[in-house]
Amino acid sequence: MNIRDGLVFGVVTIVVLSMFGGFVGVAAGQSDVTEIDDCMVLTEPGRYVLTSDVRNSEGLAYDDYSACLVVNTDGTVVIDGDGHVVDGQGGDADADEDDHRTAGLEAGGYFGNLTVTDVTFSDWDTGISSEGGAENLTLEHVTLTDNTVGMFGYGGIFVIRDSTFRDNGVALYTEFATTTVESSLVEGNGGGLVVNEGQGVIVGNDVQNNERVGISFAVGGGSVVRNNDVTDNGVGIQIWSHNAAVVEDNRVTNNDRHGILVLGADDFGDSDGNVIRDNEVVGNGVNGIYLVDFTVENVVEHNVVRDNGNDGIGVQGFNENGEYGPAERNVVRSNLVENNRDDGISLGEGAIDTDVVENEISDNGGDGVFVRGAEGTTLDGNEIVGNGVNGVNAVRTSDLTVVDNVVDANRNDGIGLTNTDGATVESNNVSDNGDDGIGVGESDGNEFADNDVTGNGDDGFFVRGSDENTLEGNVVRDNGDDGIYLLRADSNDIVDNEVVSNDDESIELDNSDDNLVENNDVSNNGGREILVRNGSSGNVVRNN
Repeated sequence: MNIRDGLVFGVVTIVVLSMFGGFVGVAAGQSDVTEIDDCMVLTEPGRYVLTSDVRNSEGLAYDDYSACLVVNTDGTVVIDGDGHVVDGQGGDADADEDDHRTAGLEAGGYFGNLTVTDVTFSDWDTGISSEGGAENLTLEHVTLTDNTVGMFGYGGIFVIRDSTFRDNGVALYTEFATTTVESSLVEGNGGGLVVNEGQGVIVGNDVQNNERVGISFAVGGGSVVRNNDVTDNGVGIQIWSHNAAVVEDNRVTNNDRHGILVLGADDFGDSDGNVIRDNEVVGNGVNGIYLVDFTVENVVEHNVVRDNGNDGIGVQGFNENGEYGPAERNVVRSNLVENNRDDGISLGEGAIDTDVVENEISDNGGDGVFVRGAEGTTLDGNEIVGNGVNGVNAVRTSDLTVVDNVVDANRNDGIGLTNTDGATVESNNVSDNGDDGIGVGESDGNEFADNDVTGNGDDGFFVRGSDENTLEGNVVRDNGDDGIYLLRADSNDIVDNEVVSNDDESIELDNSDDNLVENNDVSNNGGREILVRNGSSGNVVRNN
């Protein structure tokens, strides 16, 4: 498997054009400017100006290759298109690798500083190709359109400013290079900007309506994606086995699939230490931000994530093909996550030691936070309000900590645990949820301490089929049914709680055995203060 084969949402295979040594052309003389009106080989440094369009060209033949403008010299070369077009006979977006044989500009035999300005390259297999040639290649006010690949670069330093990539099979593909794209339009291509095994700086661009990926990094590290408008692509921004990237201040909107996708691969390594911050991630078709499969110690912070078609932010340890790789020690903090169609934040199987801290999570169609099969999750200091199902829903989760959250006015339970053992739920404000404040089903050995559970529509605590849990030091007040209700729940400790002013019983044990109910303040409830019924036995009820 190679990098190109492994890219998600694949890109068109790139042609590697060979050097064009031996072409016959017109060399630059001693004058300051050499005029060009047709295809040629540039064999001397200097300034070249195109004086007319070159239309429907076959290029200059060399072996099995052809190119129109060939730079085959050292030193500094400037090509000024003066607004003209260098047009080929049509790139083949469906061609195999060996069939990509034409280029508008080839700089593979050149070592130096090459600047290309104010020109359009169209209808070539590769509009501009630099394979291990130009040490510094700069494009300014260049348009690349209707090529199989707009620009291909291998090695070197590439800087593209104020340029347009439109209707190419792939707009830009670079390998083992440093690539900067600034203030450019990338529109209507099959694939957008692809930086492979290198470093990219992508700043201030409009990246829109590209079929597969708007901006993609694979392997390499240290890239920056800043202040771009990334809209209506297949995937907005993709980071694949790439480390220490910064993705910030972008507007990532209305992409067909994920807004921002971070993933790794077993063959090429983790996506590690990337920072995704201060972005607007709105209206994407699937997840707003999605970390999946071999993602380690990434930080997602200070983003606005709203109106996405599935989850706002998702973290899980396997990809869409079912291949497993952990998502470990990622941090999701201080984001505004609202009005997403499904869950606000979702943590799935393989998400290990994820910290979800100080986010505002509201008005999502599913759960505020859904944790399923994840390990070592911490939810700390979040505001989880007004979501369409539960505030927090944990299913088959281990080593869960839920602390200091505000969980308010969610449609069903405030906090729900199902088949979850060994959790700590502490110092949360759980109020005004439509069903139970805290619901516990088939979950053992959990600790619920110092929570304020008030004004919920049904029970304050509903513990069903769950054993050896501890409820201690909680305030359980003004709930619509029982304060604390145990159903078929054994060997639980209910101690030192304030259980007052609930509409029905304060504490009810229903078909539940061997529980300790001790030192609780039970008063002013609508039903009996403590009710033991339906064959419950072996319970100790004292000092209440």
